[in-house]
Amino acid sequence: MGALTAVRPLGARLSPSEMYPAGVAGLSSRFVTLRSGLTVRVVEGGPPDGAPVLLLAGWGGSIYLYRHNLPALADAGFRVIAVDMKGQGLSDKPADGSAYTSAAMTAHALEILDALGLARVRLVGQSMAGKIAANVALEAPARVERLVLIDAVGIGRVRGVSLVRHVPVKWLDVIEPFTSRVTFWAVLRRAYGSLAHFTLRDVEEYYAPTADPNFVRALFLLLRHFDWEMFTREQLARLTMPVLLVVGTEDHLVTPDQVHRMAAALPHAESLVVEGAGHIPNEEAPEAVNRALVRFLSA
Repeated sequence: MGALTAVRPLGARLSPSEMYPAGVAGLSSRFVTLRSGLTVRVVEGGPPDGAPVLLLAGWGGSIYLYRHNLPALADAGFRVIAVDMKGQGLSDKPADGSAYTSAAMTAHALEILDALGLARVRLVGQSMAGKIAANVALEAPARVERLVLIDAVGIGRVRGVSLVRHVPVKWLDVIEPFTSRVTFWAVLRRAYGSLAHFTLRDVEEYYAPTADPNFVRALFLLLRHFDWEMFTREQLARLTMPVLLVVGTEDHLVTPDQVHRMAAALPHAESLVVEGAGHIPNEEAPEAVNRALVRFLSA
């Protein structure tokens, strides 16, 4: 359990200094200010002159989502970078819903590429960030050499999001005080399949950003303002770079059958199907996913 075994006040969250990648050799953490003035948290590893790989986590996630993948990609010789996008993790969380539209999140991802000096990158996105990554590839195809989409929104449809859009924003004043570790336990339980089990440390890492009073509001605004709909086949046909689709067979949020049907519209796609995994197969089956990532990104 790492830091959780230390004596800490009952109910206290992990502090930023205790959060991943604290104590992990070969990885460093820093904050980067973007052209827009927003600050995002970045974790990096691997040789500085290695081929750059940028990892983006989905809704409610953080850099921690890639804890099993960052070291493996660094060891394979990549300059690997994971970023908490705005509204997520320890990065800034604007209070205006317009900051969380699909167009705004795509522009934000491109800002991150610019701030990190990444003219061309191998781009990995999970869930909501899968759609952001694909949108970056559609808008600036010359900047995306290879694309990895892990149970990606847009390739499959997320169930239930439309219901949240009918919840009045004023209800947040009631919802926020009741957001607890149990909430994050329930979300992880829904996201995982039957292949693996999350730990208390996992719950603590995902819960820690709630120390920022704007965190829950940002997640709510993402649900309301982001475009969670499917890509058209015409849009997917424009993704002409090599694409790796990773999907868990027990994903209850982005249904695997939709992913398989939509994959046919991608000109240069291959798939990794992880039996028994849910919405986060890179957490549940890191060895299989890492093998596929290293092979695909090295090609």
